[in-house]
Amino acid sequence: MVIDDDSVVLQVALNGSLTHDIDSDADGTVDFQISMNSSQSLGAGLQVFTRLTPMHANALVRSFERIDTTFLINDTVTMDQINRTYSCSRSSPFDSVVSTTQNAIKISWSNTGDLLTVMDEFHAGEVVFRRTNSSAPVPNYEPPYTVYTTTNRNCFLLPLDQLLYLGLAIRDNNGDERLGWLKLSHKWNSKIVIYESALQEL
Repeated sequence: MVIDDDSVVLQVALNGSLTHDIDSDADGTVDFQISMNSSQSLGAGLQVFTRLTPMHANALVRSFERIDTTFLINDTVTMDQINRTYSCSRSSPFDSVVSTTQNAIKISWSNTGDLLTVMDEFHAGEVVFRRTNSSAPVPNYEPPYTVYTTTNRNCFLLPLDQLLYLGLAIRDNNGDERLGWLKLSHKWNSKIVIYESALQEL
């Protein structure tokens, strides 16, 4: 097992972006890339988006597929005000479905002592670490209502400020896989600390 235990601190500035390349097997080819973006606008407020992207078809992330659904939640606060939420989770049977996305890939994580095996589910698609909710400070007007809109994206994301392991795999030309991991903590939405990375030796 090859282990790199030099900590890496990634922190994106407001209205900035950064990337961090990971060469898990030290062969000179980037296998994974962590990217972070931050922006602030009047329409969406503060937005921070972090994700992990496999950089070739033989770089895999322990993850799972599901149907992603966006629900519409309308809460009437007063006779002339509505709080409208587009949410990744349903709060009541009366919430309507706005859209669905097939085969959405979501990150899986493990804790100390958990077992990682080749029987686990791995995918070569991008996974989102964190994505902040948004709230438009300027309402829309749909007479007789004033409509305040928010977006809830807090589903299937990495928890904040917890030490986690993310399973990785590198597949060779014969289809065999070497397993590895990233040991990290998403300290807050705009900061990630990678404490350790590892990959099985040939």
